[in-house]
Parts: sequence; structure tokens; C-alpha cells
Amino acid sequence: MPDGEYRGWADRLALLLALASPSSAPVSYANLAVRSRKVRDVVEVQLAEAEALGADLVSVLVGANDLVGARVDPVRLADRLEERIASIRAAGADVLLVTPFMPQRPATTLFRRRFAAYNARLRAMAERTGSMLLEVTADSELVALDRWAEDRVHLNSTGHRGLAYAAARVLGVPDASELGALELAVHRADEDQPARGVGDLEWLRKHAAPWVLRRLRGRVAGDGRGPKRAALEPVIRPGG
Repeated sequence: MPDGEYRGWADRLALLLALASPSSAPVSYANLAVRSRKVRDVVEVQLAEAEALGADLVSVLVGANDLVGARVDPVRLADRLEERIASIRAAGADVLLVTPFMPQRPATTLFRRRFAAYNARLRAMAERTGSMLLEVTADSELVALDRWAEDRVHLNSTGHRGLAYAAARVLGVPDASELGALELAVHRADEDQPARGVGDLEWLRKHAAPWVLRRLRGRVAGDGRGPKRAALEPVIRPGG
């Protein structure tokens, strides 16, 4: 990955798909996601770009940033996404829908009903459009507290690996579940620096306070950032 960038679940999934594909059918991959973006951005910009690229498979994980807002209608939010998903499916591309999720902490209780309503709509959307669905909260281990970074709102490396293998299983990558369990065991046994949580005061200083200041200034963490990988580029397989 370029300096300052992290290997997220989609980056890891692209590599898994490349390794599962014959060398005669190389996999190309784009990552159009930008941190802090909402359903509107995905519908109007990112999915339109994916269509323009002619992608064969489009993965969509969006909604959490909207659902934790002050006012939101989860059903209308999902319906707005469905219009674009239906268009992509009509063009012949496969779609993998991933349900948004939260850490299972007391502070997230307020939003659980919203997430449940939105995700129920995604399930129905997957059936209506013939899309594939990864329902993340159906596997409690994927959202266990040890899968979250110290900011408590983004996945850590373990979380991204787990999500990548879960998505690979839905897509039919051979032995995805077994490979995911093996990699998890290897990383837990050979972690350079064991994961360390932060106390509430340190979390408030390092993560919560900067987030509040950005909001007061009308800014978000993704301001000034563009897509990680704006064009379909070949995935480099280990060993050539």
C-alpha cells in the first residue's frame, strides 16, 4: 500500500479473489471509497464511477455515517441506495451488499433500532435485485470488541481480515472460512504488538475531542481525500 494508507477489507478481498482466479484470468480492482462519506456520496458519485469503469463486481458498505446522525429515516435511506443498485444489476454487474455495523458498546444502544431497520431493508433489496448479501452481525465474532481500533469506531487489522474472509465466503472463494480461521490463529500467535485498548480519558483526548472539533467546524475526517484506487488496476499476486 502507498505510504499513509492501510489495507482495508476490500483491499484484502481483492487479493483473495486474485489468488482464487486462474492466472489466465487476472483480476483488476478499484477502491472508490472515501472515509466519512454517506449514502448520497456513494449513490451520486462512487457507484456512478463504478458503472463508468465497467466493473463486473461492485461491493457496497455504506450507511453507518448516516444512521448515527441527528435525524434519519433508515427506510428512505436504503431506498435511495436501491435505485442505483438496481441500475448496476440491470447493466449486468454482480453486487455484494454488506450491512453496516457498530461495536457492541452501551453507547451504541441508541442507534441499534436504526441499523436494524436499514439492514432489514438491505436484505429485501438483495432479494429484489438479485444481489449477494453479507450480513455482518449474523456472525458475532466479526464485530467482537477485539476487532475494533482504539478509536472505537473503525475496524483494526483483525477486523478487516475477518470481514474480507467473510465476504470471500459469500462470493464462493474456496475454503474461505478455513483460511480465515487459519490466518486469525497465525496473527494471534505472532503479533508484533498485541492490541492495546485506551482508557476513557485518553480516548476522549485522542479521538472524541478531535471529532467534536471537526464537526463544529463543519468538517469530516475524509475532507480533502480522494479514492484510494480510482481506476481498475491489476492485482499483483504474491510470487508474480
